[in-house]
Amino acid sequence: MAKAPKNDNKSLPSLDLHGFRVDDVPDAVDRFLVKETARGSAQVRIIHGRGTGAVKKKTIEWLKLGGYHHRSENEGALIVFLD
Repeated sequence: MAKAPKNDNKSLPSLDLHGFRVDDVPDAVDRFLVKETARGSAQVRIIHGRGTGAVKKKTIEWLKLGGYHHRSENEGALIVFLD
């Protein structure tokens, strides 16, 4: 009996925010989500890292303002649902 394909999160389009200044996060996330929505992506990964938590906090604030649903993938990344 064949196994059903599992959801392979490794293949998700990703935005890596390592090295970004907090003030640059909203524009970077916006450009990425607009591009991936136009491509028809249903989910994407945003890697914010662990650090001080400032980039994660800004990312989540922006996602909430935009009405995007998301979940934590691990301590350093979020999965964002575009559909």
